[in-house]
Amino acid sequence: MLATVFAVAVAARWSTLPQSMVLGDSLGPWLVAYRGPWSTAPHAPPYGWLLAVPHAVILGWASSVYDAVAGIRVVDALVAPLGAWAALRLTRRVGSALAVGLLLGLDPGLLDTATSGAEAYQAPVAVALLVLATTIQGRAGPWLTAGSFAWAVMCHPLAACVAPLLLRVRWRLLPLSLLLALVGPHVLDLASHASDAIGPEPAFPTSAVAAWVSQGGGAVAVFAVATGAGVRGRATRRVMTPALVSVALLLGSGTGLGYLRDHHLRIVSAPVAVGLAALPSPVALFVTAVLLRVPSTPQRAGALRRPGTLGLLHSTTTAVAPVLGTHRPVVVDGLRTVHTPAVEPGAVWLDLLLRGTPTAQLDASPESEVVVLVTARRHAPLLQTPEPHGLRRLAREDTQAIWIGTPEAVHAWSTGLCADLVDAGEPVPRVGGAWDGLALVHPERGAGRVSEWWACSDP
Repeated sequence: MLATVFAVAVAARWSTLPQSMVLGDSLGPWLVAYRGPWSTAPHAPPYGWLLAVPHAVILGWASSVYDAVAGIRVVDALVAPLGAWAALRLTRRVGSALAVGLLLGLDPGLLDTATSGAEAYQAPVAVALLVLATTIQGRAGPWLTAGSFAWAVMCHPLAACVAPLLLRVRWRLLPLSLLLALVGPHVLDLASHASDAIGPEPAFPTSAVAAWVSQGGGAVAVFAVATGAGVRGRATRRVMTPALVSVALLLGSGTGLGYLRDHHLRIVSAPVAVGLAALPSPVALFVTAVLLRVPSTPQRAGALRRPGTLGLLHSTTTAVAPVLGTHRPVVVDGLRTVHTPAVEPGAVWLDLLLRGTPTAQLDASPESEVVVLVTARRHAPLLQTPEPHGLRRLAREDTQAIWIGTPEAVHAWSTGLCADLVDAGEPVPRVGGAWDGLALVHPERGAGRVSEWWACSDP
């Protein structure tokens, strides 16, 4: 049963794999993982070092960023069998536990959270593991509880709201000490940045609840049934009561912080879903069969060219890869006239490294050729212009063009480009992104080295 649930959850997440985002916070844990999560600060203050550990394990075997993201989607899919296993331990009803696993495996909200790449990261999985750990009354239970809770909080600070589940555990000194050792320093670090996270005034999280309902579709009704059944069932009530307290803490925290999103609510999906196991197996399976839907057919790796997605990254790296291995090393950088790049230069560096590119071929030096990832509005003149003198175009999409040339040629091109935009009253383009990649292989070069070919600076 657990294997079936896991397979369904993985297939559902892989069906949207090319749509996965690899921008900003989605890319951050991968860059940290490549440098080493144990020796590198997290990519942003709210997160802890445990966040990037699964990413580091996956990078040990991945041969591309596409493979790596597929691997982390498998980790995301663990929320389904872990939740089903916890339900099975509580009620001993195989069919009802299967329904719990299908709910967590096919919930459109959890699928969307996984596809985003940065919405709570693996916190829903860690909380599902926490729920399972609280059902284990032997020696392993407290140890597993300590590790899973620490993992959840380091994936997202609002996961601390599931702390009521810790009261289900009969703590011993050593596992409790582990819990404090793992969570304590991170909580102190969060406290030091607390003022940055609090909004100007409290705000009721009605928009978060509305978005959760809108995204979840039929799964919302299944969660509602699970809540009601879980409270009434004797075996599931022991999980549902602290789960509902956790939901209340989440809503209260969102009100106090003035910030809450629908993906924050999905952190507590697993403990709420377990309540479905209180129903008889035929009823639980009927409810899930009627209200849940199976995702669409999987897409090919490079089929999707939407800005920011894994599909566009895959096709971009494929276009850049043939220029490697020449007599000159290559540095990948970015220029954009819009707020968000279509592809992060750092993601292309990482993808090239995972594809087996020698580090000597990726460098920022006077001898390097510069690959420029240009992002602009769809069909903007900047994307349609003929090749400037000294540059050649490797590829072009609706919102992106890829140019390559010497640092001198890029400097001459950007000089004219920036002057023309200023004369036209347009903002100066934003440049940069190469340092994210250079820091992976040649951090001794320094961040200043990756701006030498630009005639205009990032505003």
